[in-house]
Amino acid sequence: MSNWIEKHINTIDAKIENNLLHLRPIEVSNKKPLLLLSGPSAAGKTTIAEFLDNMFPNTYDIIPSYSTRPPRPEEIAKKNYPYKQVSRQEFEQKIKDNTLLEYAEYGGNYYGKDRYQYETTKKIPLMVMEIEGIKNILKIATDSNPMFVFVVTNTRETLEERINKRGDTHRLNNLDSEIENIILANYVALTDNNYPFKVTREIHATLLRSMAPLPRISSLDSFGL
Repeated sequence: MSNWIEKHINTIDAKIENNLLHLRPIEVSNKKPLLLLSGPSAAGKTTIAEFLDNMFPNTYDIIPSYSTRPPRPEEIAKKNYPYKQVSRQEFEQKIKDNTLLEYAEYGGNYYGKDRYQYETTKKIPLMVMEIEGIKNILKIATDSNPMFVFVVTNTRETLEERINKRGDTHRLNNLDSEIENIILANYVALTDNNYPFKVTREIHATLLRSMAPLPRISSLDSFGL
């Protein structure tokens, strides 16, 4: 673990397994599980969500966000891109119609989660969100057992390189304030080279261990075990 990460969690006795840092392990619960992914730009949030969805298609339901931010060129072709672009007028109408589970404004754009899909899904809801959205969900999703995974690279240099490559250089100014939110997370996914498969399986296994009662042996295949 790098000094960049360690200095923000130095008051916590944390262990790391398969690129997943355990800060505050969630308790076993019979409440509805909920997986939340957040972190700085280019950290790998959407990549992890895609791996979870592809590796365990019967387990997770990526709850889409409506956003006024236009998709980046590399995002347009993604099958499970978690944002649906709408105009500012359309978004504000959704607020009035109460069709959003939560919403926040970040970086000059609106982001909000679809209420209907979250409330009706038979799978484990998976949300990729900006940190303000995470804070909102943690307040209102009282019927669930949320597992918040903060996604970030092990070193600042790696993240800066990714952000510059993506063209999101304005996000560099927010890195210090964004990384401070790591203290809110249950787990931290460290996304350096060759991370997706290993950390995805660890996130999946960790979430399943929080579910009670555990799935029956005959149904374990549906959970990817």
